[in-house]
Amino acid sequence: MYGEGLIRQDKSRKRSKSVSDIKKMASVQKRLLIAGLNALKPGGKLLYCTCSIAPEENEFVVEDILNLSSRYYISKILGQYGVNGLSEVFGKVLNDDIKFSQRLYPHLHDTIGFYLCLFKKTK
Repeated sequence: MYGEGLIRQDKSRKRSKSVSDIKKMASVQKRLLIAGLNALKPGGKLLYCTCSIAPEENEFVVEDILNLSSRYYISKILGQYGVNGLSEVFGKVLNDDIKFSQRLYPHLHDTIGFYLCLFKKTK
């Protein structure tokens, strides 16, 4: 139903997504991410991934998590699979470490749209 990162496979997604759809998915993503992070042991890692290129589901969710708790930080992903995450979007400056996340775009990386961010829990 959602997942505008799948536009390459289903062109109708380009016009079928509304702002409310993206906000709804961002809320779901945030709840899932919080649950996963809360399950981590100190020093544990969690790779947050979406099949979305919407900053609302990606960098904004990560920014919210970083603002909620100092127990988590972004760890650099070994290897470069895409381009750096956005540390400034829609005129909003985000946490600089978000640049360590990665975005994969269909037109650049010959894949569906993805977002990757590696979280680590402090010890």
